[in-house]
Amino acid sequence: MIPINKVTSDSACRTFLSNDVSFASFINAVVFEGEQLIRPENLVRYENDTAFIINDSKRIEDKKRRRDIVVKSDINGIYCILGVEHQSSVDQAMVVRCAIYEMLEYLKQLENAEDGLVEEKGAYTEWMKGNSKEETKKGNKKFLTKEYANNSSVAFKRANEYGFTSSQEFKVQPIIEKDETIGYECIFKGSE
Repeated sequence: MIPINKVTSDSACRTFLSNDVSFASFINAVVFEGEQLIRPENLVRYENDTAFIINDSKRIEDKKRRRDIVVKSDINGIYCILGVEHQSSVDQAMVVRCAIYEMLEYLKQLENAEDGLVEEKGAYTEWMKGNSKEETKKGNKKFLTKEYANNSSVAFKRANEYGFTSSQEFKVQPIIEKDETIGYECIFKGSE
């Protein structure tokens, strides 16, 4: 008798969504009603194991939680973390479990901030790829908050948009003077 490799629905889902083209197609179809906002070449995979310890006077527990798929992508120049959790059967507690995943991730970010490991808001250390299908040769450009009614979020968004309308690799970094962020600069790879 030949043994049959039994594939679970969870592993089949993870295998299917581990392919960048499949993941982008799935999210575009389900979340964006067919609009092609997620591009496979812009996906960045994330390690998605989260371990934590609950320590109170009655118990000490060590828990490990894992999302099926966690991916970072840009949607119209704004970075998003997309998480997929597959269910082979209805689980009424799924919403709570997903909330726990998000809270644990936020806790990890807070701990990193306390340890001084979090970079300035808006600083991207990895290079991103612009969305233009036509080749561009843009130069670095600064977006000062004073040019946007002192709204740093708008300056950050404009710097991202500038990069994403190119075909080049870029990153956005804060412009800091006297320990204060005064804007953001879109920097293209090779010009830094």
